[in-house]
Amino acid sequence: NISGGVILSAGTAASAGASCAGTVSLVSGGSTIATTCARTNSIIYLTRQSGGLGNSSYGVGGRTANTSFDINSSLAADTNSIGWLIINPA
Repeated sequence: NISGGVILSAGTAASAGASCAGTVSLVSGGSTIATTCARTNSIIYLTRQSGGLGNSSYGVGGRTANTSFDINSSLAADTNSIGWLIINPA
């Protein structure tokens, strides 16, 4: 039971820095998010925010600890806006 809330600083793909949440517009079905929040054991949630290709599926591709992670779409032409959230287990 959480009585308060969780506050995260959000960023974009170009300026995520230490952010653990943000949005990105895919380019040709993918994007690399530069964030020091990404770990090898991070749980990364992805959700489509907007765009015309509603039948895409999304996944986390490669990741480099403390540096970045990749978002990949099942459609190579995908340019949807994708929201991402990183949870790092203790």
